[in-house]
Amino acid sequence: MKHYLRLTGLILFFVFSCNTKENGQSEPKTATNVTDSIKKETATITSKEEKSILDTSFIDKEGKEIEAYPIFECSGTLVENDLETDRYAVAIFSKNIEQCWNGKSKVVLEQFLDAPETQNRPYVIVDEINGTGKNKKRRFSMVYLNLPDNGEYDERESYVADYEENGKPVITKVYRIWKIDTREGKFKEVLKPQKLTFNNPDYME
Repeated sequence: MKHYLRLTGLILFFVFSCNTKENGQSEPKTATNVTDSIKKETATITSKEEKSILDTSFIDKEGKEIEAYPIFECSGTLVENDLETDRYAVAIFSKNIEQCWNGKSKVVLEQFLDAPETQNRPYVIVDEINGTGKNKKRRFSMVYLNLPDNGEYDERESYVADYEENGKPVITKVYRIWKIDTREGKFKEVLKPQKLTFNNPDYME
């Protein structure tokens, strides 16, 4: 009987020791896994937030809101044929300066909300064009063109061009163009004339 009790006690001690050892090993693993999971989820959320900013619409957003975004303003230019009223400007945004010139950009039309004499003029975004970023030589820029309308050439007007940078004085490969309509505050895509060329806005000798 004593031998039986001793044997039972040894078995119970062995089982208890194994359970304690297993529990001691599993708890740190669980904690580590949870920590790693939180890090991965946080990184994923941060990455999604950074990617999604330029993918969201800026239309109807005010300048102070846009300026708070972690994005880079590649360029900003007053619309030339609107200089009498000085109401509109075109700006181009990218995630950072390195991505300004690879086609992954957002072109916006800014409408100022007060008089030209005001410093730091407030503005609102009234229209936008989104770049695809599939071609590292692809560019967006505001250009001035004389395009035919009903068989006759208009006076020089402001357009946004989507084109391929060739490093030469004249751009020869143009994908799409939009006329800047300052009466309606819109980018209006127009039919691109065949063999359209224009001076390269970024060319420097």
